[in-house]
Amino acid sequence: MRFYKKEIRTAIIVTALLLTAYLFRAAQHYLPYASLPRSFLQLARHLIHTGLLMLWIVSLRSRILQNSVRRYLVATASLMLFWLTVRVFKWDYTTGETALNRYCWYAYYIPIITIPLLGVFIVEHIGRPEDYVLPRRRKLLFIPALLLILAVFTNDLHRCVFAFPNGIANYDRDYSYKPVYFIIMAWFVGLGAYFLVQLLMKCRVPGRHRFRALPLIVFAGAVVFWTVYCIFRIPCDLTAIDCLIIFLLLESAIQSGLIRSNSHYIDLFAASSISSVITDREYRIYAASGGYTSDNSWFLDQETMMRAQHGAVVSGNLRLNSSGISGDHVLWTDDISKINELTKELQSLGDQLSGENDLLRAELELREKQARVEEQSRIYDRVTREMSARLDEIDRYLQEIEEKPARIQALLPRICVISAYIKRRGNLLILGETEERIQAKELELCLRESADNLRLLDVFISIDANCQGTISADHAIAAYDLFETVVEQVLDTINALMIHLNIANGDLSLRLEIGSDNIAPAETREQGEPGGTIPADDQVRDEHSRTICLDTELQGEPGCIMLPDTRTLDNLAGSMTIETDGGDVDVRIDIPEIREGGAQQ
Repeated sequence: MRFYKKEIRTAIIVTALLLTAYLFRAAQHYLPYASLPRSFLQLARHLIHTGLLMLWIVSLRSRILQNSVRRYLVATASLMLFWLTVRVFKWDYTTGETALNRYCWYAYYIPIITIPLLGVFIVEHIGRPEDYVLPRRRKLLFIPALLLILAVFTNDLHRCVFAFPNGIANYDRDYSYKPVYFIIMAWFVGLGAYFLVQLLMKCRVPGRHRFRALPLIVFAGAVVFWTVYCIFRIPCDLTAIDCLIIFLLLESAIQSGLIRSNSHYIDLFAASSISSVITDREYRIYAASGGYTSDNSWFLDQETMMRAQHGAVVSGNLRLNSSGISGDHVLWTDDISKINELTKELQSLGDQLSGENDLLRAELELREKQARVEEQSRIYDRVTREMSARLDEIDRYLQEIEEKPARIQALLPRICVISAYIKRRGNLLILGETEERIQAKELELCLRESADNLRLLDVFISIDANCQGTISADHAIAAYDLFETVVEQVLDTINALMIHLNIANGDLSLRLEIGSDNIAPAETREQGEPGGTIPADDQVRDEHSRTICLDTELQGEPGCIMLPDTRTLDNLAGSMTIETDGGDVDVRIDIPEIREGGAQQ
């Protein structure tokens, strides 16, 4: 299978090199000690071992994805390299049973104790995120490891690891094992077994059960070898075999996927369901190893691929994408047929919704127009309803003019005064419908227009007005109604009118000084106005003059006007009464405050 070709070729080469190294070791025993051929075979064997380990370290740095696992694997390989190097120094470059030779032997136990501990750390990081940090309790394992290494290197003092019955000078020929040695072996075997069990328990490779057996086979082979070695004491390079067992155990975990590796990407790329290719800088497709193309890829010309680097290129139901990778380019295509179908459906729905929105917009505009017409009709109906009495009065005057044309000079000014009142009061009503408070200047304009029409009766008019800010629309209408009521009462005899109007900070003061040939005796008139209680003090100075004052102090929210007098203007259904007698009458109307609720005394 293409998937295993590279691994099989590599395994054959490594096996051949290891066999060569073994043959070199066997051949050197037949050569004289310290001879040149023997030294050459020793060096060649050591170079084969260390070379293979160094190549494995290089491969680990490129294959292992997880940084922490990669560091521990490289550290394990480095310890094995140290172990082999110390072995060479002990057997080939130190003479006799010297202290240096003995401490090279003790140095074997640095990798023997440390490598299983690194295996524990490796399985702890498998399946963990990149930023995973070992728990403190795991790091405490360094303490017994360090104590065991110290126990080995101080063995000359306490002899708890190795004992030398014939003296330390004969340590290499006659020694025995003590309790600490068995503790070290239990540490080595126990942590190795823990590594293997945890490695298998953390396996997440679906459909690869047969590959999980590889580390078990290696471990079982190691147990068999150690058993045979301990029973028969077969001659062999024990250090090289132990390193080989550790190497096979770790590499089998990598090859079986128990340790994630960065391998077989070309095969994975070829088997990908995505239509893609990898090209060089000039957009030429790589041809090495069958080409960096997936099985579903479709080939494009260079011009089209170069256009894709500036943005996706769409052709029918396919979209070509491009991205840079390590100086080269990867291009892939997406099937956008579903997207095109959805786009068409969305466009159809959009057109349909657009038509519905147009209908809804037209319906909304029609409703708004209807609402405006209804509102305008309501306002006009109110104006007509409240001015109906005045309009009927104008109709009577016009009918009288038709019947008696000679009366036109007497009745026309009266018609003009009433018409101006109807016009201006309707304007105040319309303004009051849109805003609760209106500009104070509007009341002044109403009084001025009514006064201008009085000039048709040769009435002397004087207006002193100072209007600032705003006032309630209801109060403006009430004041204008009072003005009109008083003026129409003396319309037949009036010859002079002085108007004093002052509005500031919402307070309204209206003073009317009327000159007339004959002030009529007490009369009663009713007018329906927005609400409250109004005290009246209307005085006739003499039979030729009359003064009426209206003062308001407006406070609070618009509502019911409360005044301390029995003459009242009660809400919209009430009335105001103005009385005069034969003497002087001075009328003063005060509105001190406004409160919510009904009229109170």
